[in-house]
Amino acid sequence: MLVVAALLSLVGSQEAAPTPLTPFRDVPWTRSPQVEYPAAALSRGVDRGVVTIDCAVETTGALSDCRTTEDQPAELGFGRMALSAMRQARVDTARWTLPRVAVRLSFVSN
Repeated sequence: MLVVAALLSLVGSQEAAPTPLTPFRDVPWTRSPQVEYPAAALSRGVDRGVVTIDCAVETTGALSDCRTTEDQPAELGFGRMALSAMRQARVDTARWTLPRVAVRLSFVSN
């Protein structure tokens, strides 16, 4: 069975200043990211991956200007799948007031 771990964490950031991670459940999603396990990783027998993405939060709650800051192991599609999931995700901007959000996604297949 294939499982994408819901080990998602968020961190609000202004500029490049590091801030403590916030548990995924504490972020006010109106539409949470739905991530799929990359086929390239599965076909190569890779059972784990980690991606960190940094995005701007628009006034509508949409995420834009997303970029990966970590993609391990590289070139197996983890970053691409995570970026794709962020296109559909939405944040409740009435409750999330920071201009950016960084998301760490941990992928695990069973």
